[in-house]
Formats: sequence, structure tokens, C-alpha cells
Amino acid sequence: MSSVSAYVEADEKEPLVHSGTPVDFEAIYSHYLNLLYWMTHRFCSPRSSDFEDYLQEAAIALWEATQSYDPHKSSAVTFVANCVRCRLINYLKAERRRQPTISLDAQPDDANGLYERLGLPSANVEAIVIGREERKNLIDSLTQLERNCALLFAWGFSYAEIARVLGITTKSVDNALRRVRLKGCRLYSSK
Repeated sequence: MSSVSAYVEADEKEPLVHSGTPVDFEAIYSHYLNLLYWMTHRFCSPRSSDFEDYLQEAAIALWEATQSYDPHKSSAVTFVANCVRCRLINYLKAERRRQPTISLDAQPDDANGLYERLGLPSANVEAIVIGREERKNLIDSLTQLERNCALLFAWGFSYAEIARVLGITTKSVDNALRRVRLKGCRLYSSK
């Protein structure tokens, strides 16, 4: 971790102390602030609205590191970097698990809008009534990601907005919607 030490002030004395000793956390925080920013930047862009949350998690990891640091086991910089990295990885995993799942039950009953936005053959009112079973078959054939992408797209979200809501890349949104179109075309061409 030689690159990590470049982000800590060039002090000879490491400001972490053995657990059980009173700690001046402000001094420690200012000492390791560059390291915290650098490590947080590796997980989240500074322009992101989540950057402050990630930085706060890094600061919490630093605080916990001051409580459990043992100078006989490793250097303070290495210990802090490992604690922060582990905390940020766990936070990232938790954030991904908290991504919203979109229910198709909340979908407006506007099959024309869905079909038109997806580039599928448009349906008239009679076809909507007749085609509800076909629509159900299409929806049942989709994966959860494809359903979520299709629903948000039908509601008028852009690829970038869908990616932001679902926590995926715009390329993943594009791929999911391509698969939806392909499945829809297969369903309608077989009839």
C-alpha cells in the first residue's frame, strides 16, 4: 500500500494511539483527510450526490480504527486504509441491496404507451382488451431487471434516469430494453 501513504500528511509520528487512550479525533481526522477523500473517490465520484455519505462512512471507519488500533500489528496508515476500504465495500454492497424494486402492479393500464415506447406494434382499444393475456405472457417472460427497465421506460424515463434509479449503467439499461423488444417481437410474430 505504498500509494496510500502518499495521501497522509508527512508526519513522522502516526496520530493513532492504542485503544483505551483518549483520542483527539479532530486532529486524527485532519491528518487522514486526504486519505479518506482519495479512498472515497475510488468508490464514488466527488460530483455524485452520494459522495458525502461515502465520506461519512469513511470517517466512521476512521473513528472505529482509533478504537481498535494496535501499533504492534501494523502501521497506522495501513490499518486505517484497510478499515476504510472494508467499511466502504460493505456500504456499497448494502446500497446495492437497497435498490428499489419496481412493482408491475403499480403500472398504469396504458398498453399503447408501453408498446409505442418500446417500439412494438401499437394496439388499439380492442386489441388491448384481447391482448391482455399476450401482455401478461410478455411480462412473465421478462427478468426482474427487464421488467423494471421496461416499466420505467414506458413511464417516460430516459436511459440515464433509469440507470440512476436502478443503480446500473446506461449500457445495462440499453441491453435490457433490447432484450424486451426482442421478446416482444418474438411474441407478436408467432401470432
